[in-house]
Formats: sequence, structure tokens, C-alpha cells
Amino acid sequence: MAADNERRDNLEQQVAGINQSLQDILAALRLGDQPHNQRMPNPLPRRDDRDGYRIKAEIPIFNGSLEIEPFLDWLNEAERFFEIMEISDERKVSIVAYKLRGGTGA
Repeated sequence: MAADNERRDNLEQQVAGINQSLQDILAALRLGDQPHNQRMPNPLPRRDDRDGYRIKAEIPIFNGSLEIEPFLDWLNEAERFFEIMEISDERKVSIVAYKLRGGTGA
């Protein structure tokens, strides 16, 4: 019983974090609707040198499953991709918006 409560609490915290992430993404997408000259500059310089190698990688498309586990798996994969590829926050938003399908990204 205690393990079930702990698991439920953990899932509730994860869902709250996901909801906050989605709200942040939506806010950033709204910011992206501004004219180009009003956008905030990218604070991170672009790295052209990737330590001498290039990796071809991408995040899978998320098809809007209503179950939490597939979404968390997809989110972890996306975060790993962004970290490895050193993607700026501004680009993360457009990539995630492109990869969301179904009711999630529409």
C-alpha cells in the first residue's frame, strides 16, 4: 500500500513537471510568433566544432499517447538528444513542436 502511494506521488510529481515543461514550450512558441526583430537573441554561441566528429541523430516522433510511461520515455530520449547535440533552448522548442503529433502538438 505504501509503495503504491509512493509510486502515485512520484507519478503526480512527474506529471506536474511535464505540465510545466509543456507550458514553457507553449510560452516559447508564443514568443516565436513575434516579429523577427523583437525576438530575444540566442545567449549561447553556436558551436561549429563538435570535437572533430558529427553524429546523425534525431528524436522519435511522439504520437500523443495518453499513458504517462511512453511520454516519459520519449521526454528522456529528447532530453538526452538535446544534451548530446548541445541544442539551444530556442531550437529545442521548434524541434519538440515538430516532433509532437496528434492532439499534443496540434
